[in-house]
Amino acid sequence: MMKLKRLGRISVCMTVLMVMLLAAGCRKSSNSSEESANAVLNQFLSGTVQVADEFDSQYAEIASAETDDETDMISVNGMDDYFQKQFGEIMTDACISDLMANRSMIAPMKLAQQLDKDIIAQDIQLTAKSGEENAYDFSAQLVTSDDKQPVGTAEGYVKMQSDNSNWKAAALTIKITTD
Repeated sequence: MMKLKRLGRISVCMTVLMVMLLAAGCRKSSNSSEESANAVLNQFLSGTVQVADEFDSQYAEIASAETDDETDMISVNGMDDYFQKQFGEIMTDACISDLMANRSMIAPMKLAQQLDKDIIAQDIQLTAKSGEENAYDFSAQLVTSDDKQPVGTAEGYVKMQSDNSNWKAAALTIKITTD
């Protein structure tokens, strides 16, 4: 009789635990678009002097091998591969191409290079876009990574898309304003 009571309590506890785990899992998946958007912005808006210098070197090397007259970043063969390696896990190919076409792709790293300090995003605020699923307006404070001094703000729009259970930015616009 005692064993049946103990077994009953254990099964009730296990049931409660399973319900809690399922609820936590469902809650996490419903927020994964927003959490992923935050992670994408964190990574994209962080710029280092080292990465900017590496980009300049890579761009100069690739551009010097080009023989046509086009000077757009997107027309330089190899730059799409360069950015695909950096951001392919967090952005779709179309998003990377759009950011390259309007040169927004290099804005955070160029700001770091201009300041000669690494920068990071802080206080990223996401606001769900009305009528658009998995789309957000965002704003973020840009600060130096070492002493957290404000250097500017970033604003824009990010639309997330699920890709084999991973979220990627399908569209991203950005405007950086410096202090």
